[in-house]
Amino acid sequence: MATLINGEGTLKMQVRTNHPVLHIYAGYYLPELHPAHRKTLGQNKGICFEAQGYADATKHPQFNNVVLLPNEVYEFFTEFKFQVIDKK
Repeated sequence: MATLINGEGTLKMQVRTNHPVLHIYAGYYLPELHPAHRKTLGQNKGICFEAQGYADATKHPQFNNVVLLPNEVYEFFTEFKFQVIDKK
């Protein structure tokens, strides 16, 4: 499980998965965008939690298989839970 709390300490996000890897991407290489009537978007302005198998798993037999073949069942889940934190 991973937990993320915003800078003001007022919002919490929890991510739970049965995948072996939870990759976190912070948007370092995103270009700056200025959408109409919104805050500026760009470098480090967002975060992504990517539940996945091990990188390069097809070349390492000790890692779980990441290839899904016909008639196989995909049995993974990812759950996102959000909570407003009362700072009274």
